[in-house]
Amino acid sequence: MISRIFDVVYPRQCLCYCLEDKLVIGQDGQKHPLYKDRAEILFYNQCFGAKEDLIRQFNEVIKSNQNVKEPIFHIALSLHERERISKSRWIEISRECAKEMEFDQNQFVTILHKDKPYQHIHIVANRIGFDRSLAKAEFTIYRLDKFCNDMEIRYDLTRTLHPWQMSPDSDKQTLRKDQRLDRLKEVLQQTLETACDYRAFEEELKRQEIKIYKSEKGIAFLLDQRVVFRGSEAGYPWKKIEATLEQNEKLRQKQELELKQNLKPAQKQEPEEQPRLRQRIFHHF
Repeated sequence: MISRIFDVVYPRQCLCYCLEDKLVIGQDGQKHPLYKDRAEILFYNQCFGAKEDLIRQFNEVIKSNQNVKEPIFHIALSLHERERISKSRWIEISRECAKEMEFDQNQFVTILHKDKPYQHIHIVANRIGFDRSLAKAEFTIYRLDKFCNDMEIRYDLTRTLHPWQMSPDSDKQTLRKDQRLDRLKEVLQQTLETACDYRAFEEELKRQEIKIYKSEKGIAFLLDQRVVFRGSEAGYPWKKIEATLEQNEKLRQKQELELKQNLKPAQKQEPEEQPRLRQRIFHHF
């Protein structure tokens, strides 16, 4: 079993891709489906309906936690070309995948595609739960690899070699480098969701055993004491990191100010009560 995972910003683009037929322009100049009815929804979790219904429901939950930049998981699971399993078995596998990736209490939908020679499903999941909790996005590639190995053993599926095992030796180093870059992207994304200043950002990366090199030209990161990536390679140049940290700090200050303002009325009541009490005591005597 082969797995792929993508972090997606908007549920519409993901659900449209998974549910709509691919169109090609025919000899008559009109658009025709390349494979008609290629998608079939097998399972709903905490959601229901057609494409537009799902998009609306996902967006309603996403609004509850707008600090998340990529709130959607898009997972593809594929079998060996000569292998077939039942729809009910695909549903079982998708639910097990949701547990492994910790979004089993969230909205997700399982979609079977029929336009390829190999059998495969797509899982579109909301990382944000109804309680505003967030399914973690750390090391998703490695967690999915482990999940696929478990499913192959449990359901007696064809064991599939990892991409780096099938590649010639000359390509293995490149694949390992790509894996490190994927890990760096995940760590940077997760850290920038919570860090409010550069010191907190640096300490969290240090905890993840990632060293930072910062200069006037930009920022770079050292992984596993052997591979260096520029911030721009990971999609996080210094200007983007700096702007995100400033935005997080402003949000923190705003929340603290609102908290202080909410506490002020309660603090004022006590001094106002004291003069009235003295007046009542003086009148009594």
